[in-house]
Amino acid sequence: MIACGLAAAAAAAVEAAAGLEVSSATNRPALGGERTPYLRFDSSAAETSPSPARLLRRPAPRAPVTNVQVAGSWDVWTGRYDLAKTGEDLWELDTRTLGARLGRHEFKFIVNGAWEDGANRFLPINLEGEIEQPPAMIQRAVVDDFKMIRVFFRKSLPKGIEPVAALDPPVPVVWTEVVTEMEDARQTGYLFSQGVVTFLFDPAAYGLEVPTNTKVVVAGNFNGWDGGGWNPQWVLAPGRLKGTWEGAVQLDGLRLPPGEKELVFKFVLDGRNWLNPPEGAPNALADGKGSVNLKLDLFRAGGAEIRVHTAEALDLTQNYVLRIDGVTERPLGVETTPDGVFFRFRSDKAMGVTLDKERGVTTYRLFAPRARNAHLLFFDGPMAVEWTPVFRRLPPAEEYRMWKDPADGVWEITTRGLDIGRFYGFRVDGPFGDGEMFDALNVVGDPYGRAAASADGLTMVVDPDATNQWFSGWTDRDWTTPEPQDVVIYECHVRGMTVHPSSRAPAAVRGKYAGFMGTKGKGTGLDHLKELGVNTIELLPVNEFSENSDPYNWGYSTVYYFAPESSYAAEPEAGSAYYEFKQMVDDLHNEGFAVVLDVVYNHVGGPNIFSTIDKKYYFRLNPDLSFSNHSACGNDLRTEAPMMRKLIVDHIRYFMEEFHVDGFRLDLAELIDMETMLAIRDAARAIHPNVILISEPWSPGRGENKYQLRETGWSGWNNDFRYAAQNFVMGRGNREWLRESVFGSVNTWALNPLQPVNYVESHDDRAFMDEITSNPDHDGRKLNDADTARNRLAATLVYTSLGKPMIHEGQEFLRSKWGIKNTYNRGDAVNAVRWSDRDRPLAGQALEWYRGLVHLRNSGEGEAFRVARRPPPNYYQWILPENDRLMGYIVNVPALHAGRGFAVLLNADEKEHRVAVELGGDSNWKMIGNGREMRLEGLTPLGWPAGKPAPIWPAGWKGELVVPALESVILMNGF
Repeated sequence: MIACGLAAAAAAAVEAAAGLEVSSATNRPALGGERTPYLRFDSSAAETSPSPARLLRRPAPRAPVTNVQVAGSWDVWTGRYDLAKTGEDLWELDTRTLGARLGRHEFKFIVNGAWEDGANRFLPINLEGEIEQPPAMIQRAVVDDFKMIRVFFRKSLPKGIEPVAALDPPVPVVWTEVVTEMEDARQTGYLFSQGVVTFLFDPAAYGLEVPTNTKVVVAGNFNGWDGGGWNPQWVLAPGRLKGTWEGAVQLDGLRLPPGEKELVFKFVLDGRNWLNPPEGAPNALADGKGSVNLKLDLFRAGGAEIRVHTAEALDLTQNYVLRIDGVTERPLGVETTPDGVFFRFRSDKAMGVTLDKERGVTTYRLFAPRARNAHLLFFDGPMAVEWTPVFRRLPPAEEYRMWKDPADGVWEITTRGLDIGRFYGFRVDGPFGDGEMFDALNVVGDPYGRAAASADGLTMVVDPDATNQWFSGWTDRDWTTPEPQDVVIYECHVRGMTVHPSSRAPAAVRGKYAGFMGTKGKGTGLDHLKELGVNTIELLPVNEFSENSDPYNWGYSTVYYFAPESSYAAEPEAGSAYYEFKQMVDDLHNEGFAVVLDVVYNHVGGPNIFSTIDKKYYFRLNPDLSFSNHSACGNDLRTEAPMMRKLIVDHIRYFMEEFHVDGFRLDLAELIDMETMLAIRDAARAIHPNVILISEPWSPGRGENKYQLRETGWSGWNNDFRYAAQNFVMGRGNREWLRESVFGSVNTWALNPLQPVNYVESHDDRAFMDEITSNPDHDGRKLNDADTARNRLAATLVYTSLGKPMIHEGQEFLRSKWGIKNTYNRGDAVNAVRWSDRDRPLAGQALEWYRGLVHLRNSGEGEAFRVARRPPPNYYQWILPENDRLMGYIVNVPALHAGRGFAVLLNADEKEHRVAVELGGDSNWKMIGNGREMRLEGLTPLGWPAGKPAPIWPAGWKGELVVPALESVILMNGF
């Protein structure tokens, strides 16, 4: 039995069998630092060190413990080993009898025949088979090439040493090379190896004694000098060296601020004690402003390094025990783990399933470079396991062993016949050892599978050329993706748009791919979007994602990238999702909408199929081989690995060529390495030059990287606009910040106005009405005039700024999500769009204003806002009254671009103001928008006397215009 997770370290099964009350423990090494040959289980009132058991209190009455066994990963959980009773409550086992080699092994106790539940425990074994934590001076030993192992040390090495290395299983060592011996990470403050930077703080190097409860933070120019540790990513934890603190981060997450040339940092204690570098630090660097910092030099490891060169290529299907003599009094032992060698594996082969209709055969390919064996299995149904009434593995209908190409790590098999409609998966067996997750019994679906009946099931072979009751064939031959400057985005959720009865879609298609067309002619959904005027639908993720107890899911937990989400389909077990998604895209194109997909390449959901194919290849890992988690979703994909990059680029091509989608929005794209981002761009543009590519340029753990997008051609969600606009309409000023965003962010991070995607609401965080409401509970359902006016004011900013405008479903009719900040797990009750909300008078007023703004932007007159190139500084001329709740801008006067000239005036104050304006140009001006109504032929201001002709202002007019409280006014020339 193999248990995993970060749950309690023992639970009900043990309590019921042993009559013991068990305290919780985290998934940490179970033992203290001492060396002992005895593994102990103590069922008395107190834990006995170094026992890994966390059995603390004995309730009365309790059942007697009559038998204790242990099982673990050292023999792939195949054996059970008895502990001998050596005292009233003490049970012991000599670990030297286990045959466990050096390394960190997982294990569990079996008490009275019952496995303990919860997290696996850890058992560190030394070279002699005894329990002992690995040497703290070694950080890691990685297989960097087929014939080279690099060993990185936290401490400097003794001078003049001549280390001798040996491997188990045996591989001849040619020579052992000391690359650096005097580097000491306690002085430099960091270790750098294989793309991971480990910051290390040793108080002794600074001549300090630091209490163990001190908050130690690394602050640098790469994190905005966050000395307070507001982002917990930069707070260090107790280190392996006694009395030290450590923290690891991927090098890709350390970015130079614009205009700076070196990555520099220092350590901060408790948010107030900023430490200068220790005396003698070789990387101390003065900044010329009175401060001295530590320099992060990527050309030096920061600590000592030894390289071991072998005569023969290392076998990657196993992990080696490396023994090094001659460095310390006792031999050093460490388990190797692959790293740089992974980048030697590359393949251009078509992965997944290939149907050869001419030959009548089906080929299956899977990339698993360290697998010992891989098997293809067919099943009669969509599942490989059965969960109720008890868990059991289902027998396959057929099973075949695949063959491996050692040059590229790709496993392959070709079967006779076309396997269309068959459910299949793979068994992958690989090396065991610290951090490994191979499981020879587990059946995983195909990472390239085109269809699945559910996320926790198998993948299915489909015929990509077929037409059927779900897909009648492509009819979008005349469709063209909008020009980049013309894109107007509507972000929405497939299920959320039509699942509510108010959508008036037929019950059978509500919440489904067919739901969009199900609303045609009903005045909701599709009709609503057409009348609104948007031209680009950005769908929340539609790749097969993790399931939960509620059918609603945002979708940001991808399991099968190439399979459209099955819960949105009519007949998932027939593979209909594949065809229904095609039909939906074809229909939306014919209705005038581009389709952009939100895709998640930063992490994966569960079941995590990639971790059992090869965790160490597909994921970024911390030095202790746990998952890096800057996504805050449990793992970070290693997008820089060649075959992970290939999968991502293949996915982009696949959805463009096979499903005709128009673009992609990349979730938490700060976690995607820039080389992969550029590879996506190049592959996508080769298919369609106008492909829409949008980055969400930040991550929870590492911050943002908008400025890195500048020369790439990628657009990015513009959170600068979001927060500046929100602050302004709430009366908090921030005009300088807002001005930069309104002007297309070209003076901050964007090369041109095609890059920023300007918005005030997305699926993340609160709905805009909930954010700006005056209701103390943030529940925007309780409408009032002021909140509604602020929403309309923000809409004016969105649609009269340079950049791609975006709104979220229902924003245009004041949709609320009940004040809940993130509603991914709140089901249909909160997330379903209630189309009847449009019937509220204030909502109808807002909707009318949004429609007017969108139609203005799409019009020939509004082309002044659809600018592709960086405009001259005077393209927007700013009106900045003394009151910072007032703001305005004159656009395209004199005429420098197609379209008319405009004057946009905004009043975020709760009272009316007169704003001084000078209307230039060479033609008359009319008011076309009064904050509630838009008419391109002109209209009267709010409060204008009935029957009095609408005012006309001549070119060159100077004077004051009245802007009502919490309203905007738009004037246009050319009359």
